Amino acid sequence: MAINVVTNPVDDTEMTIISGVVGRFSFKEKQDQFGNTHQAGIQVDGQWVNMKLKVKEGFEPQIRFAEGKGPSAKWMTLDVGDEVKMVVKPNVWNGTTSYNVTSSNIKLVKKGNGTPPQTATPSTGSKPAASGNSAGWKKDNTGVEVGHAVSCAIQLVGVDSEEVVEAAKAVHTLTMRMKAEHGKAHPEMSEYDVGASVGHAVKNACVFGSNIKSVEAVARNILENVIPDVTAFVKNGNVAPKAEVPAKAPPAKAPAKPAAKAPAKAVQELDSDLDDYGDDSFDDQVPF
Repeated sequence: MAINVVTNPVDDTEMTIISGVVGRFSFKEKQDQFGNTHQAGIQVDGQWVNMKLKVKEGFEPQIRFAEGKGPSAKWMTLDVGDEVKMVVKPNVWNGTTSYNVTSSNIKLVKKGNGTPPQTATPSTGSKPAASGNSAGWKKDNTGVEVGHAVSCAIQLVGVDSEEVVEAAKAVHTLTMRMKAEHGKAHPEMSEYDVGASVGHAVKNACVFGSNIKSVEAVARNILENVIPDVTAFVKNGNVAPKAEVPAKAPPAKAPAKPAAKAPAKAVQELDSDLDDYGDDSFDDQVPF
């Protein structure tokens, strides 16, 4: 780990850069007036760096940052084992220096092996500070996974089928296997993104009357040939072209004056050979 103080060539101000390998994370719920909900601690070769996060309800805290700028920027999730450089802001309090960083000042030097982060307490200095809230942030997804499996099973066999339970078990087994495979093949994706991609692919592949093998084949096709293109489209900020305003229609012409009706006597003479089938207003009651 290295802490270097350099001079910014643009404005001659001092910049503090911390570089090294991420060893562990800590997350603590801490709201402020700027809408942040959590404070994260990132341990870089033993040195703790603090970062404020905005975490949506129901989601796990993660360190997300952009690699690159503009439309070509790629969002990454920081993992234990990643080698990074950070431009940090030092803060001295009671003789102890702490360091703060924002997502825009994190640069990935080398991707690590993606080892799941260890749980730790938040810190403001080189050593973790004591805290009563040291519980990890691994979310229990049992309810979500059960709901997904049951919904897919009902799509496959019907809500009244006696095979719903066994179908749900088969769907869950397939989903967990595909999530593990997809996550290993795409280490740059967050756990949430992997789960969402696989979950939606499997759910959309569950069509009434299908078997679990066909579900897997269709889901893999969605993952490989549909989701990547749509994801790139969404991340690049593409939008549908603005609809053209239709040309203003010319003013409607006044309706032509209806032709004068023939005298009643003539109509009666023309119809005199037809049989009378009853109500003369029948034609007015026909709905077409």
